[in-house]
Amino acid sequence: MDKRKAKRSQNKASQTQRFAALQTDIMTAISAGKDYESLACDYSESILKRVFSRLAIEAPELLDRALGAPAHEMRILIDECVDPAVLPDIHRGVGRAIPAALLFGKSVKDQPLYQAATENRFHAIVSCDSVSAGKHDLCGLARRAFEGGNPHAPRIIIVPQKTEDALAALRQHVQMMSDFLHKKEAPPVLTLNAGM
Repeated sequence: MDKRKAKRSQNKASQTQRFAALQTDIMTAISAGKDYESLACDYSESILKRVFSRLAIEAPELLDRALGAPAHEMRILIDECVDPAVLPDIHRGVGRAIPAALLFGKSVKDQPLYQAATENRFHAIVSCDSVSAGKHDLCGLARRAFEGGNPHAPRIIIVPQKTEDALAALRQHVQMMSDFLHKKEAPPVLTLNAGM
């Protein structure tokens, strides 16, 4: 049993070192002028989404160099249930996107997540958790916060669960999302579907 634990621990350490080396390579490439599209030719999508998720927190200036300036200076939280592959599209179409799992930890329930997003002045949370009947889900929390007149309450943008559909919906509805986030009288929840 001890040998298996030691081997697992060794494998995990090795993977962490490989990822750190890849992250350093990508950061160096961005500093040298490579953008996201050229990086996508050299690295897998899974590596890029992990690195870009970290850059959103650790080095946003490099994220801006690779993706261009964010569409707006709005802060958008990407819920853990949404594939971080959407980060470049949110950055380019809506605002500065940050993955919730890296910022607040994994498996954070909706109520503490919404509270943390409010306290940290996020303008919106992108989620694919479309349950909206409960008091403690993101949609219900946003509705109650807006009914209570909280001026700093984040809105909720619901995207499809499948990554391809979420990306298609985000690309298709950039203007709708911008209007939704900039109008005070807009409802607290916007549901996007590809092809709508």
